[in-house]
Amino acid sequence: MEKDYSEKDVQERLKAEGLFAAYEEAVKLKDSLKIQTLLQKISIEDDTIVAILEDLDTDISS
Repeated sequence: MEKDYSEKDVQERLKAEGLFAAYEEAVKLKDSLKIQTLLQKISIEDDTIVAILEDLDTDISS
């Protein structure tokens, strides 16, 4: 199944805003709320955020 987003694009946007380290830490901790907040800061669409959280296998019920 093909992703609806580019991981590289998301990472580049996070790096450009200085949020990549915080994102990596949130991913390591599987902190879905923190991941969602960081992705919203770089204007990622909600449906894309859900797809990213599913790909990261985090609990998206938060």
